[in-house]
Amino acid sequence: MPGRLRDYAEAIRRALPDAVQVADRWHVWHNPCETALGEVKAHSSGVRG
Repeated sequence: MPGRLRDYAEAIRRALPDAVQVADRWHVWHNPCETALGEVKAHSSGVRG
């Protein structure tokens, strides 16, 4: 985690110790989709449609 982001996260933890961190929807879907797409591309180089 970059320095400023780490500092920001620490400030939030101190100010709101009972807060629950929730990832935003875009990253929750984007990251696994990118991984799945990479796997499909890696294993479909010989497939023609």
